[in-house]
Amino acid sequence: MTAEIAVLNKEAVALAADSTVTISGRKAYHTINKLFALSQYQPVGIMIYGSAEIGGVPWETLIKLFRAHLCNTKYDTLVEYKSKFIEFISSEIHDFDENEPKEHLIEFAEDYLELLADEIDTKVEKYLEVNERIEDKKISGILRQVVKSHHEKWKNKKELPIFSKKLIETIKKEYEKNIEEVVTLRLENHKISKLYLGKIVETCFKVYFSKSLVTSGLVFSGFGEKEIFPCAVSCNIESVIFNTVKYEENISKIENKPGKDALIIPYAQTDVVATFMEGISQKMIRTVLDELSDKLTKYSSIL
Repeated sequence: MTAEIAVLNKEAVALAADSTVTISGRKAYHTINKLFALSQYQPVGIMIYGSAEIGGVPWETLIKLFRAHLCNTKYDTLVEYKSKFIEFISSEIHDFDENEPKEHLIEFAEDYLELLADEIDTKVEKYLEVNERIEDKKISGILRQVVKSHHEKWKNKKELPIFSKKLIETIKKEYEKNIEEVVTLRLENHKISKLYLGKIVETCFKVYFSKSLVTSGLVFSGFGEKEIFPCAVSCNIESVIFNTVKYEENISKIENKPGKDALIIPYAQTDVVATFMEGISQKMIRTVLDELSDKLTKYSSIL
């Protein structure tokens, strides 16, 4: 469980985090520091959540290396500090674990294929609810229908900005055989033609290029040299592949406008902060509203 928060006003920013962290997705430690100074000379901090490492390297180690690399260099905006840090880990991370990108891409494909297989199984089960048996030909038809639906859904999705056409081609060329093997193994109970195998592989890549999972999170906060108010930039970081960090960012700024002079921003498990601020959890609110709606619907029918 991770709960973090940033509180900003026009004068300063305060960060707070718990002390629990997960290493390699398995081992949890409860006395870990998640707050660090990004620069020894400028008012810029960084906070981490999620996995404590990327590519087999602890975030704390990368932050210390970057701080030494940065020295007394300063930038006009906080976004520039974020960009320089991303560039730094893009160039450094490949020296540590060469198999990490392939393993992560295969894991991503396996997760997607599990969803695909579950949808096929659900449709087969629904067919069997009204029919005594189902022929292989019908199952193949259901598979083709689901694959077509997914392919249509994802083919026009826009790739994340970090993926250039050249990088996409490089990744496909390098890992296409691996993904084909994963698809064949995961759907071994189904007869798949080369055409539909190609569609599934293409969709696996498209999902990877257009969707990001939050493996680790970074929160940059403070002041750039030319920023008079503080801001916070959060990055949901997934992996590093071919010297490119796969991530999405969100920028929160204090503005000199009515009602825009302070911010309270939760990160990681945001429900913890929401419960503290609102006095009731979002899950409880949804439960109450669902129950209320159900009871009112029944009551109206009784009337």
